[in-house]
Amino acid sequence: MNLNTIYPHHQTINLGIAAHQPSKDELILPFAWDDAFMHALNKDELGVQAVLHFWPTAPTVFLGAMDMQAPFIADGLTWLIHSKQLMPILRPAGGLAVVSDPGIINFTLILKSDDKRLMIDDAYAFMVDRMNAIFKSYGEVATTGEVETSYCPGKFDVSMRGKKIAGIAQRRIGKSIGIYVYLSLSGNQMARGELIRQFYQETIKDQPTTVDYPAVDPQSMANLSDFIPELADKTLFCQRLIKSISEGEQTITKDVVLTTEQLKRPIQQMIKRNQRIQKAIS
Repeated sequence: MNLNTIYPHHQTINLGIAAHQPSKDELILPFAWDDAFMHALNKDELGVQAVLHFWPTAPTVFLGAMDMQAPFIADGLTWLIHSKQLMPILRPAGGLAVVSDPGIINFTLILKSDDKRLMIDDAYAFMVDRMNAIFKSYGEVATTGEVETSYCPGKFDVSMRGKKIAGIAQRRIGKSIGIYVYLSLSGNQMARGELIRQFYQETIKDQPTTVDYPAVDPQSMANLSDFIPELADKTLFCQRLIKSISEGEQTITKDVVLTTEQLKRPIQQMIKRNQRIQKAIS
């Protein structure tokens, strides 16, 4: 499965590549970039059919919409900000909290459906297939299926030897589809799991909830480099992923950039979304 599967009627497929690492004061920007890319693809403004966007970040916690429904969310936010010195960000894709730090590679593959809308499960399966093309060259294979005791568990959790190494979410705007992946490459994954476990202790406090929040067991997750040490190298992994996704004689890669005008509204929308965090702790 490659981009020719998604775009069977294109003689040449152009894959745009974008990468940036926002500072701790710019953590809303990756999501604004992705929304801007989706809008631009819908309008055919980029000269590409798809975009692969890499965005590792400074340490933070990306929250989902369901986290904001927790009974003591203000306590959890205050604990993250003051006890852990982490400024959480409310993201537009994914329902529950995930950790981001320099040992995690975040990336988004943005596709535009041509003749028919790409089904949700097909979009997930495409991304897993392209990652597995990398892993299999090292004699490993990833499986999918919900890891209930991980943070942000979901149907397409990506695991290796029974340990979750990555999570996938989606966001759709018009005909464009953003497939968001966080992949733990290296670092202290036990500490990441413990951080989210304690966050939910602060936000729930054993109270009944309408949302099924995970009982996080840090031992349910691992780093990719625990199984493939060479892929602790972020640059190498990104190179391998670009090669995997652009596999096929018809695919050409090119750098893409966004204009200030294209970014203006998505940034405003992310600022507005994250005002909910400020209101919760004020």
